[in-house]
Amino acid sequence: MSSFFALAGKGRGQSSYDEIQRAKTHVQSLAVPDPLVFDKSGSVLEGLRVKEDSPAQPMENRKSFKKGFVERVIDGDTLELKNGKVIRYAGIDTPEIKKLEGGKWVKVFEPYGVPAFRLNQKLVDQRTVYFELDEEKTDEYERILAYLYVDGMMVNALLVEQGLARVTLYPPNLKYAELFLKMQRQAWEGKRGIWSDPVENIKAGD
Repeated sequence: MSSFFALAGKGRGQSSYDEIQRAKTHVQSLAVPDPLVFDKSGSVLEGLRVKEDSPAQPMENRKSFKKGFVERVIDGDTLELKNGKVIRYAGIDTPEIKKLEGGKWVKVFEPYGVPAFRLNQKLVDQRTVYFELDEEKTDEYERILAYLYVDGMMVNALLVEQGLARVTLYPPNLKYAELFLKMQRQAWEGKRGIWSDPVENIKAGD
């Protein structure tokens, strides 16, 4: 059976699904929104909503969160704040829409990369957001590693639930590993997004 997630780390081997399940996490309930309707071009994005009384509302923890205004969305899992800081969503990886070749950024069109970008843009662009840090605060590119919230929803988990991101775990940032794996299994079982394509499903296990 293909792997449902990727686990990476310096000097660490790949851990099993059960090991990640046993990781100490502080799992927060997430209300699953109505499925989005989209195609591979990302031309349609509809049906997103969350109940007002949803347990996805993290407002009781707001004091421990940081706050920022989104200047621009870079891709499905990266954005830039008004202060110039770049946030990379922790625990997930969305299909690419560009890559660095020969010192230059060139466009690429991995399946569902555009829908992931457009959903991220729809949710957070030009908006005030809250973000939560884990054990490791930044990556090798000095990007902030964070769990991002808007309208009471965790964007990282929503992207996974909609089949627009794969779970990619870098210890020690395992705070929401169990939640993400749960969302990913639901997406896989529902054949949403990247999991609707057998070729992409096999690729996920490489």
